[in-house]
Amino acid sequence: MNQTEAALKNAKKKKRLPVLLIDSVTPATGAIGGGATVIITGAGFDTRTVVKFHDGEVTSLSVMGAGKIICKAPAHAAGKVNVTVVRGDASAILTDGFEYTG
Repeated sequence: MNQTEAALKNAKKKKRLPVLLIDSVTPATGAIGGGATVIITGAGFDTRTVVKFHDGEVTSLSVMGAGKIICKAPAHAAGKVNVTVVRGDASAILTDGFEYTG
């Protein structure tokens, strides 16, 4: 059982919203000008979900289900940034989850 499956199983037992979790960001690199289509997999995503790369919100966001988001990376200077998913009061961070290249 992977981390996502364990979190969902535990949340169902407790009858509460699933834990918010990021498993992967694909691709993990993109141009500094932004616009790369990125797929985020994990758990706990819903229509209230907001995604940020460092402190910039994504320019497009589609929640494809509780475990998948498709979005467009915002512009940012070159380097690695954290990817943050927020749902209400809950948040999940993938440290250095995306790298901007020049």
